[in-house]
This record gives sequence, C-alpha cells and structure tokens, in this order.
Amino acid sequence: MACLIFTGFSEMPSAEEKGLSPGEGFVTRFSGATGAGAATAIDPDGTVGSIVDLRSPGQPPQGQHWLNEPQRNPVTAAQVGQIFGVALDDAGAPNIYVTSTSAFGLHRAASGGGWMDGMWGESGGPGTVYTLSAANDYKPEIFATIRLGSRDNTGAALGNIAYDRWNKQLFVSDLETGRSRSVTTAAFHWARLPTSSAMGARSQVMGRATCPHGGKRFAITKSRSWSVH
Repeated sequence: MACLIFTGFSEMPSAEEKGLSPGEGFVTRFSGATGAGAATAIDPDGTVGSIVDLRSPGQPPQGQHWLNEPQRNPVTAAQVGQIFGVALDDAGAPNIYVTSTSAFGLHRAASGGGWMDGMWGESGGPGTVYTLSAANDYKPEIFATIRLGSRDNTGAALGNIAYDRWNKQLFVSDLETGRSRSVTTAAFHWARLPTSSAMGARSQVMGRATCPHGGKRFAITKSRSWSVH
C-alpha cells in the first residue's frame, strides 16, 4: 500500500527553491524491516516517502514495478515514522503535508514497553501531521498533532489529508474518533468540522463511538472516515 500525489501547477519554481515541478509526485511506502524471526524490526533508516519524477519513465505503462525511478528528498522512518496520507498546497513551490498511519501495522518494541523505533517519527506520535516545506528543502517538521481534548491518539492514527485552496486549510481524517478535522495552514488551530460548511466540503463529522482493537481505540467500521476530498 502506498499513496502518491503529483503536481499539476503551471508556475515553475525557481532553481534556488528546488521545489516540486509539474510532473513530479510525492510517493509514500512502508520503510521495510531488518532482522529475521523474533528479531524482525522496522528499518528506521528505510525511506517512507520521496519525490519521484514521473515525466520520463522511458517505457510504456504495462503494470510492472518501476524499479529505477528517479527520486530525491527522501524522508525516513526515523524522521517521520510510517506515513500514508499526502496533500500539497497551492504555493508556487508546493509544500507537502503527510499523516501518521497504522496502515502498515502497529508494531511494538520487543520488550512490549512501547512503540518500535520507526513506528512514529522523532518527537511525533500516531496523531502527528508533518509538513515538508520547499523553503526548508523538504526536511520534515511537525505541523500539528490531532488529539481528543487533552488525550493523545492511542495508535489508531490518521487517514488521509486534503487541501482546500479556497480557504487555505487542510482536512484530516482521524481513525480513532471517526471525525474529520480541519486546520488552517496559517495557524495551528484545530476545529471540529461541521457536517456542512460554507465552502461546501463533503467531509463530515462522524460519531465518536470507539471499540477496543488490540488495545487501541479505532472508531467503529461504519463511522471510520479514511479518505477526504
């Protein structure tokens, strides 16, 4: 499972910005594992996302695995943990936003005393949204953390993320509460998204019903919003 989002902007960033160019995409993936048997662990140095140049694959699409795609600006599991959702904003050199995920499994440390290294990023957790800004050469930074009141996400983590360019805000699905949430890109202020909003967003607040799932709290299946658009 992986998530890809590509650019389609007409304005080319300057060479100094090293921003995403039209025809490039940001692709996420599982970072891979090290060791074998009981010693198997997440590879913290494995790439979980990178910018891929999709403009000149050199061969027609035939459903095959593209093994030698040109990549740049990789981010690792040690930096951001496991991620899935991707959104780009409408800046001339687009900024990238990614969400923490449990889509590749929930992995505990061998001691059972905490999360395995590489499950979540440095200083982050299952509710973390990261930004990779063009101005910072796409180095990851924590953008916001999704919580239910003062309680941290326990491990269900986040679903997808979408950018609303008319109102300069992001919509993020929270797999623990079943809610979709919005945050402006200008201020780190999270707010409940009403069931209908002025901009006509099709995301809705879902029920808060939760159920145990391996000790973690996932919203019940019928109320678990994954995608936002």
